[in-house]
Amino acid sequence: KLAGELSATHDQIRRYTAALEKANVQKEQSLAKITLLHRFGIKVLSQRKYEKVYELVLDFAGEVSETDQVFLIHKKLVAVDRKVVRFLAEPSTDLEKWVRDNALKNDPEDGEFSLLGLKDDEAYSVYRFSRRGDGGSEAMLGIVLAEGSHSLDENQLSTLSALMDRAEMQDRKSTRLNSSHTDISRMPSS
Repeated sequence: KLAGELSATHDQIRRYTAALEKANVQKEQSLAKITLLHRFGIKVLSQRKYEKVYELVLDFAGEVSETDQVFLIHKKLVAVDRKVVRFLAEPSTDLEKWVRDNALKNDPEDGEFSLLGLKDDEAYSVYRFSRRGDGGSEAMLGIVLAEGSHSLDENQLSTLSALMDRAEMQDRKSTRLNSSHTDISRMPSS
């Protein structure tokens, strides 16, 4: 009887220990996310132009996703068909063509991924994070992973989404500040 009680107690302790370890991992992931977003926020605040903000998004997205196959597309105005496409690393010709031609066609939910066959034997998962600004601007962050490699977990997805939210806030702020500042000519005082 005593051996049975002891075994049951050990099982309870193992379950409790496993639950504590899981909670600690979640806390560590949350702390890492907060730390990364804080570092990003500090760097963003020092930037005067939104182009630099989006370059920072690329760098931090590569760090979060643990890949260098990261792209970012930015369109200042929807009415104008000019878009700026940035890549963290040199993409393959097929990937670059797909990004330029297709990445902004649908308005995906955050983290939605689509399989993409660039060549007969290559398939990729593409995680996309889209934002639309008040003035009609659009930005999309994309993470490209070879099928069969790792996938992004919930923590990585939420961190990437938060990066885009912060970048969008800075873009709106810079647009608002740039449009509200006008040169005032003054007459010389006598």
